[in-house]
Amino acid sequence: SMQGNTSTDFFQQFLSSLRTEPLHKEIIGRPTRQASVSAVLRFKGGKSRKIESVSQLCTEDLGSLEILYIKRAHRETDRWSGHIAFPGGKKEEGEDDIGCAIRETREEIGIDLSDKKTFESLGQLGIWTAFSGIAVSVFAWLQLTQDELSFQLQESEVHSLLWVPILYFLDPVSSPVFHQEKKGGSVTDYYFPGLRLPKNNVYPKQIGIDTTDYQLWGLTLSITKHILKLGNLQPTEKLIAALTVNNNHYKPKL
Repeated sequence: SMQGNTSTDFFQQFLSSLRTEPLHKEIIGRPTRQASVSAVLRFKGGKSRKIESVSQLCTEDLGSLEILYIKRAHRETDRWSGHIAFPGGKKEEGEDDIGCAIRETREEIGIDLSDKKTFESLGQLGIWTAFSGIAVSVFAWLQLTQDELSFQLQESEVHSLLWVPILYFLDPVSSPVFHQEKKGGSVTDYYFPGLRLPKNNVYPKQIGIDTTDYQLWGLTLSITKHILKLGNLQPTEKLIAALTVNNNHYKPKL
């Protein structure tokens, strides 16, 4: 399929896929708890011009489209300690899915996705199940302004955040990794295919040499792949191998 090189092609395809395809579901077993996360997209621009809505994107270059990830705080007790994720968290009593995504994003990184002057909701991307038996509803948003957002990180939950160009996932020089995960006290290490993310747009700016490793894998990688697919973007062969997410774990061949 032809890859559109403008964001118009990407978003027209993205929104039309969301409208016409049944809600994407990757559900394993019978999830007992529910959570919501937010995938926030923006155009990295020097221009402080505002897009009124997603339908106005014709002039934007796909090269400036970026997606926001957080790196979770390092905590001994947290099974997602240090993971790359989208901002979000568990649903509270009486809350709807999108309300949960908005509240959790505000709590974790200090931005208000319900502010219609700044963000447009692109809709629900689907429901994925995390290994831990949580059903995760994923919502996408587009930042309409080109100002830098003023983030306030909840330090107990979030170590840092980073913007990654969407074209990085189509780039043959992107670096596949095997993400190593210790499963609750077991001696075995599990290895999952993943991608090392570029660190040239990290907030807060890390002092000195940033030795942090930003590895995208698992559920968040799977959601990222679906975002590419919705916009009809095809990763290169080498990346397809790295992006083949499934629930098997791997021992890398050393």
